[in-house]
Amino acid sequence: MKTILAIDLGKRNSVFCRLEASSLKPEYFKARTGPQKFHNIFAELDGSNSIVLFEVGSQAGWLCDMLRAMRIEFKVANVNHAAWKWTNNPNKSDKTDAHRLAMMYHHGFFPEVYVPVKSVRQKRSLIYYRQRIVKRLTLETRDSHQLKLKNPATLS
Repeated sequence: MKTILAIDLGKRNSVFCRLEASSLKPEYFKARTGPQKFHNIFAELDGSNSIVLFEVGSQAGWLCDMLRAMRIEFKVANVNHAAWKWTNNPNKSDKTDAHRLAMMYHHGFFPEVYVPVKSVRQKRSLIYYRQRIVKRLTLETRDSHQLKLKNPATLS
């Protein structure tokens, strides 16, 4: 049967929930968040008979790149979905988040989001950075122009 490995990513530590689709008995473990440790965990998986699930976030990019390189199927959850709202989830913890990911996938209610390849993410990041610089320069130019209009004699 298919093995579901759901991950609640954290800055330092991540919680894993391994779920066999046949028994639905969860097995939890923690690991330091980092490429080498995750690679070792993913190397133990049967790539053709398992799937990795995790939430979208700042760590999702390198994790997607690693899973694509290892040819392991993965899905990324959209955390803006109603299932992740605090009002629908009063008891939030790393364990319950990882378990919820696995169960939502198993029951077919997984709110998926697409994460593009690294080159596309880098290009989008560069475009966003450039837009922020242009916006900041425009604001500074406008502010200095406003000062000149308010005090024409002192700034000339």
